[in-house]
Amino acid sequence: MLTGAAGFIGEIVLDELLRRGHHLIALVRSPAPARWSNLANLEIMQDDLRQPSVLDLKGKDIDVVLHLAAVTAPSSAQPFEHTVTGTANLLSAVRRAGIRRVVGISSIAVLDFRSVRPMAVIDERVAMADGAGSCDYAASKIRQERLFIDFAGEGGNACVILRPGLVYDASRLAAACAGILRGGICLLASHAGEVPTIAVHTLAAAIANAAERQLDRCEVIHLVDNDLPSQSNYIAALQRRGLLPHIRIVLPWRLLQGLCYLAGAVLVAFGLRPKLPEVLLPPGFSRRLKPFRFSNAKAQRLLDWVPGREFA
Repeated sequence: MLTGAAGFIGEIVLDELLRRGHHLIALVRSPAPARWSNLANLEIMQDDLRQPSVLDLKGKDIDVVLHLAAVTAPSSAQPFEHTVTGTANLLSAVRRAGIRRVVGISSIAVLDFRSVRPMAVIDERVAMADGAGSCDYAASKIRQERLFIDFAGEGGNACVILRPGLVYDASRLAAACAGILRGGICLLASHAGEVPTIAVHTLAAAIANAAERQLDRCEVIHLVDNDLPSQSNYIAALQRRGLLPHIRIVLPWRLLQGLCYLAGAVLVAFGLRPKLPEVLLPPGFSRRLKPFRFSNAKAQRLLDWVPGREFA
C-alpha cells in the first residue's frame, strides 16, 4: 500500500512499483487521477489519515506499507501537525491489521546539523535533533520518526526510515539551501560544501527497492545522489528554473550567519520569535546554509541502489 500516492513523489513511486509488476493499493484523500482507471494491478482507497479509527486495512493482504503522505507546505487548513496525526492514525490501522513492515519517508532535515563541524560528512551516524528550536516542518518529521521507531520496536515489526535530501526534477527545485529570499531580493550564501539533492525518479527507485527488501527492525537510510552540486551549481540551477529574485547579493556563509544570528537575537528580544523565519535561528541556519558533504554509501549497500550521477 502506498499513501500520498497522488503527490509529486507518490505518483512516480506508483508508476515505478507498477512497472516492476507489484499489485498496489493507492491511498488518496481526494478522488484519484483519471489516468489511474486504466492501470492494471492498482486498487484505489480513498480515506483521510487525519481522521482517527476510520482506516480499515484488515483482509487486504498487504505485505508492506509505504508512507509518503505528509504536509510539505503549510496552510491554515494543512498545518505540519497533520503529518504527525496522519502517521499515528496510519500506524494504528497497520497494527490492527497485523501488518509488520513499513517504509516511512522522512527527511534529512531531522538531523542535528548545528552540532556538526563545517565540511564534515553527513551520514546516518549524525544524531537526530531533539526538535527544540526547529522549524515546524523539521519538528513534525522528528516526531514522525519517533512514531516509526516505536513501531519497529514492537515484536516482529520492521520499519525502514528513508531520509531524502532536496527532491527535484526538470522544473522543481527548492531554494531552501540558497539563502534568504524575501520579496524581490535574496541574500545568497557562498560556501565550498555540497547541496544534498536527489532526482525524483532516482528517489522512486530507492523507495521501491526498500519495499522489496526484507530489512530487520529499524533501519535509517539517507538518500542523496552521487556527484552532488556545489553551492554555486545549485544556485545556477535555481536561476535556470527562474526560482530566484532578480536582485541577488552573494555573501560568504560565515558573514551571512553572523547577520542572521544578530537579526534573530534582536527580533527575539522584541518577542517576535514565533514569527521568525527559521534561517534566522541557529538550528535553521545550520540545516540550510552551513557547508557539509554527504554520503549515500549505506543506501547503496543495503538497497542495492544506483544513485543518480548528474545534477541538472
